[in-house]
Order: sequence, then structure tokens, then C-alpha cells
Amino acid sequence: MHIGQNVPVMSVEENIKHLEGQKAILEFDINSHKSNIENLTIIQNDIRDKLATLRRLAQTIRSDLFSTETEWSETIVHKLVDIETQIRKYNQVKSQISKKMDGIMALSARWRDYKEEVAKLPRNSISDLDIKRIKAFKRNFIANLQKYNCKSVLDFNAIDIPIETCLPMIDGFDMKFDSSASDNIRIIWSFTMALLQTSIENNGNHPGVIIFDEPAQHSIVTSDMDSLIKSVLELNGSSQVIMGITLNNEELEKTIKKLQGETANIIEIGERAFTLFNADV
Repeated sequence: MHIGQNVPVMSVEENIKHLEGQKAILEFDINSHKSNIENLTIIQNDIRDKLATLRRLAQTIRSDLFSTETEWSETIVHKLVDIETQIRKYNQVKSQISKKMDGIMALSARWRDYKEEVAKLPRNSISDLDIKRIKAFKRNFIANLQKYNCKSVLDFNAIDIPIETCLPMIDGFDMKFDSSASDNIRIIWSFTMALLQTSIENNGNHPGVIIFDEPAQHSIVTSDMDSLIKSVLELNGSSQVIMGITLNNEELEKTIKKLQGETANIIEIGERAFTLFNADV
């Protein structure tokens, strides 16, 4: 069989990574089956215990049918024993819940103390210029999210940039906790670009250089990638943005070719960035 020279062949390292990925998938399946077996074993043991109790109860009932003693029924005695056993189990569960509640109450008290300590921290170290920059950063960040088509955010007005951390929050939670993998990439784009945009607008300390390594990962659609490139080209001031992109589809390749002649410098590496040395040279 003849293999063309332009057909990419996986290297040894790529094969190893592929096999390690397959191994991880198999290990996940094995652990999942083990968990199912453990759950089924627990259910089986519970059913066995109940069956043994029923058999024991049936045996005592049969004994009572042929017993001449009426004052103390063996069935009633066993029933009382079972009830006491259940009461003991429920008391154990109640005790465990009480211990958990004590732990939760202790954590709640610590959290309240932390919030009180944070509230006591001085606010005078934040200048009016800092507040102005944070507002500009929030505006640029939200505008970028909308431009890059971030769909995990239902209400952009709910986004907040606390001046204490400068990390985007929504409804009091970190934005990345409730976002898809592709929207996490869009959030990173928006955050990174907003830092540079805000610095340019307010004469900040940004070095003016951004490097994106494979920004079109996690199935990012080409139109959103095109929006990112356009926002880079719209930057004012002295700055440079470097992108390392694998052209793995026709739409993305067309988008990159449209940049020829604009303010973008396209460097095509080819099939591979690293090749073997020629022994004859």
C-alpha cells in the first residue's frame, strides 16, 4: 500500500497519548462497573436481610398456630425484637445526622466570621481611578462576551467584577462553574482581551502583548473565531497579539486567508513545525 507524502502520520508520542487516553476511558468504565456492582451488592444484602426476617416471622407464626400458649405469642415477641432493632437503627441514623448538623453549623459560624472579617478590611486603598478602570473592564468584558456569542450567560446584567478580586462573577458564583467548555474558552478570550482594551483606554500597565495558543479549541465555531480576530484588529494603540492556530477546516482557513493585506502578519508553518535534520547537510 502506498502512502502519500502529504498524509500526516502519528508520531510515537502521539500514539502513546492516544493509547493513554483509551486506557483512561477503559479505567473509567471499569470503575463505573465496580460502583454498580457495589450498589447491587448492597441492595442484594438488604433484600437477603428482609427475606431472612420474613422467613423467621413465618416460622414463628406457624409455631403459634400449633401452640397452646396464649399469654405470650412467639410472633409478638419476634415482632417486638424487630421493632427494637429498627428503633436502634433509626437512633443511630439520628445520631449521625446530628453530628453532620454540628459540623455544618460550625462551618456556617466560620463562614460568618470570615465575612465579618472581610467587611472590616479597609477600603481606602482603592482609588477613584481604580474604580473607573474596573467599570471600564466590566464594560469591555461583557461586550466581548456578547461579541463572541457566549450562550451560558442568560443575563449579562447579572455579571459583576468585584474590585477585591477582579474576577468575573455571576449571581455570586465564579462564571466558569456553570459554563460549557466552549463558553469557558469564550470567557478566557473576553477576559484577556478586556485587560488589554481597558489598559489602552486608561493608559494602564499592560505590556501590550497577548499570545493565544490554539484559541479555536473545544469546537469553537468559525464565526466566533472570526469575531475574536476582528476585535484584535480593532485594537488601538501600540499592541501585538500572537495566535497559534491549526487550520483544521475550510471555513477557518478561509477566515485566515481574508486577513492577507490587512494589519495581520500570516506565517504558515506547513505540515509540521519540527522536522528531522537532513543527515547529508
